[in-house]
Amino acid sequence: MRISLPCPPHSGNSTATTLNSRLHTAMAEEKPELEFYDNNSGDVDKEFEEWKQKFEKSYESPEEEAKRKKLWLQTRVMVTEHNRKYQRGMVTYTMGVNQFADLRKSYESPEEEAKRKKLWLQTRVKVTEHNRKYQRGMFTYTMGVNQFADQAEGEYPHSCLH
Repeated sequence: MRISLPCPPHSGNSTATTLNSRLHTAMAEEKPELEFYDNNSGDVDKEFEEWKQKFEKSYESPEEEAKRKKLWLQTRVMVTEHNRKYQRGMVTYTMGVNQFADLRKSYESPEEEAKRKKLWLQTRVKVTEHNRKYQRGMFTYTMGVNQFADQAEGEYPHSCLH
């Protein structure tokens, strides 16, 4: 669940503004259940097996499973680090481990990876600037970085169609 800060006060008494403010306030009061993981616990193998069952995961070979488990473990570390930042007020949303925890994007060449990283960083700057304007009351919604952040304008619709 994504938690947004309540909308800044608006001038005027429109019903839409009042309802919008109440909705954001109610959402901000919800306490999300945070997920934290310890990859050094003895239960990691059991948890991986439970996760695979929950999301109906199976792999072609023991080597593939080992590779996916490593990615899954990395995801758990990332989620834990992010949720600790949430607890300290450094980010406004929580993360959890889902069915995509064993996946990572890979690129065909180092040049392609560099290009995608540059696009991702540009998107991150755009999102950060937008969310700062939101905090100053210039927008009524927040933005976030998602799985399409490394795509150039015009690539998203094409990638979703194929």
